[in-house]
Order: sequence, then structure tokens, then C-alpha cells
Amino acid sequence: MRYSLQCFAQVAVLKSGMEQNSVPRVEHDNPSAPKQNRSGCASLVLVAIGVVGVILVIVFFVGQQTPTQTKTDYMVTYRVEGGGSADVTFTNDQGGSSQESPVRLPWEKIQMFQWGSTLYVSAQAHSYDHLVVSILVDGKVIKSSESTGEYVIASASSVLKPID
Repeated sequence: MRYSLQCFAQVAVLKSGMEQNSVPRVEHDNPSAPKQNRSGCASLVLVAIGVVGVILVIVFFVGQQTPTQTKTDYMVTYRVEGGGSADVTFTNDQGGSSQESPVRLPWEKIQMFQWGSTLYVSAQAHSYDHLVVSILVDGKVIKSSESTGEYVIASASSVLKPID
């Protein structure tokens, strides 16, 4: 401990430009022990600087690593089931509205969307029918609706959120 205090006192002297003699010296318990020279202190300072440098490099590179990427593109399937034909309206992959009319049922449309997108599908039967509309994300149904009757409408909508 006494060696360390003496080295840091010498470093402080070297930094401030003062003479070594003006720094109070901490003497060893054994007066016959050899006095440490400046090269010992310089070595200690260089090791300390090296350790700090390694820590800074590690912190910098750990901070630069990107976290695990979450999936941003999802396969969305719009599905309309029934026995006849229908007019189908849906949100397209550009965020606009598209319509296909008339379509034979069952009908399906697959598109890629990014999370946060608004999804919508609606179908109107051309006659008496039982319609089931569904929105699937990566094969899993997230919204579904059904309606039975003459010229019925069934619709489903959702905002696409990341799926674990």
C-alpha cells in the first residue's frame, strides 16, 4: 500500500510539473528496503491505463451489438369461405384498399406486411350464403367473423403486432 501511495504521489508530481522533492514521501517500515524508482510507478500507471482501455473497448463493442432482431415482415392470408360467390374488399400490401368482384368461394389472398400495418377483409355474398372471413398471420388465425343470410356481409380487421 505504501508503494502505491508513493507511486501515485510521483505521478501527481510528474503531471503537475512539480519537483519530486516537494512531495511528501511515505517511508517503508524497513529503512534498509530499497527505494522504488520512477520506472516502477510508470509501469503501474501503464497497467492501470491498459486496464481502463480494455474496459472501454469492451463497453464500446458490447454497446454496438444489435439486440436480437424481431421479425418485421409477416405473411398475411385473407380467407373467405362460403358456397357461392362474393365481392371481397381488403387492405393490400401498399396500405390501400383493393376489391375483387365477383370471386368464387372459397377465396384466399396472401401478401407480406410489416408489423403495425392495418389489416382488413370484408366479403358480401351475392345470394343466400354462410360466409366466414379470416385473417391469418404466418398461418395462425388472428381474427375471424361469420354471417349467414341473403346478401350478408362478414368482415374482420386487426392491427398487425409481432407474434412470438
